[in-house]
Amino acid sequence: MGQPKFADNIDYSDLTANTSSPKYTVGTRFIAPQTDSATGAVAGSEYMYVRFYDGAGTVACAVGTPLGVYTPSGGSPVGSVGVVTSDISDSTTSLFTGIAMGTLTDAYYGWVCVKGQCEANLDNTGAVAIANAMYWSGDLELDVATVGTNHVVGHAVDAVVSGDGTRGAATVILNGCGV
Repeated sequence: MGQPKFADNIDYSDLTANTSSPKYTVGTRFIAPQTDSATGAVAGSEYMYVRFYDGAGTVACAVGTPLGVYTPSGGSPVGSVGVVTSDISDSTTSLFTGIAMGTLTDAYYGWVCVKGQCEANLDNTGAVAIANAMYWSGDLELDVATVGTNHVVGHAVDAVVSGDGTRGAATVILNGCGV
């Protein structure tokens, strides 16, 4: 596989857009030169342009949703780098790609954060402490990883109160994904 293509500049509003036809080449990456509070972009974080599929389980994708390489029924990846799903049954935790920057519709295009700081959905059935290693644990969420057992994709920046059984958004630092 060759080196990823980087965009010199994009319209920040595109980071949260959901479009039926591609505006950029799937797999294109962008490193934010500055923080943009309207879109959640953070200076120095890296983003990748993707095509999204909701998978066999029709798993919706909102801001903060973890995504992985789309491999229907555990088969081969569909298309090129940057074809993703939120349905973990149509991917695998080791093929984690990034966190959705906006809501994505099935077969539409948008951006995911693949490296650096972003807001992610975390499982809130147990405590998440600052600096906990995180992994893609299931549809729609990251959870505290057991290092050496789970594929660590990043670390929590925020603590999340335990035990209310809901998903909560919290800041994480991604290691550098974007398979």
